Amino acid sequence: MIAIDTPLEHPFSVPVVAVAGHRPIPGVTNVILDHRFAAELVLTHLQSLGHRRIVFVRGQSFSADAAERWRYIVDVAQERGIPIRAELIVQLDRDLSSPELGYPVIQQLLSNRARFSAVVAFNDLSAIGAIRALQDFGLRVPADVSVIGFDDIDAAAFNNPRLTTIRQPLAEMGRLAAQCVLNRLHGTKKSLEQIIVEPQLMVRESTQAIRQKNPAQTGKKGKVPRRTLNRLS
Repeated sequence: MIAIDTPLEHPFSVPVVAVAGHRPIPGVTNVILDHRFAAELVLTHLQSLGHRRIVFVRGQSFSADAAERWRYIVDVAQERGIPIRAELIVQLDRDLSSPELGYPVIQQLLSNRARFSAVVAFNDLSAIGAIRALQDFGLRVPADVSVIGFDDIDAAAFNNPRLTTIRQPLAEMGRLAAQCVLNRLHGTKKSLEQIIVEPQLMVRESTQAIRQKNPAQTGKKGKVPRRTLNRLS
């Protein structure tokens, strides 16, 4: 059995590989991304561009990667002296597979006149929604606010602007999971507890060096189209 982004709680009587599985269970092999390295890539990139007031969009509680990814973001930020401000942490809670996932949480921050120069989104869909919210507010990405996503879905390279993101090699993780199951079925290799896959930073158009002054930093309020407000109310 191959489980994908599924919290497992007990051993099984058949060979099991969990993609994005983080809980050690006897007989289960976890294929996971190196989330610490991903956090280092994200924060080093933004720090090199001068960003310090950063919005962090946390993943939904039902996502297997959410807690692990956030833990390493916090650890790496502390090591590098990057402040994580409580007022700039937002939590996703909706079960959506569209950019609407990230739109309202960023819109709420902007309505509260939060000051920030960058957004670290939980995934690419929430990043694309965040970009739309910023643009509807009259802000430019990346001239006013930089946005970085996670996953590198197909749409990331075709978004406007093209999305800077962390590439999670999902096809490779699936191949490793399938090969691991086959190895266990045929007894050709010793069972592994964990297989770690490296991410890659894809730098595109949605991030750039910070400007000294921009509307999102000074709290300048933009205009949100009435039709957008009505749709989200």
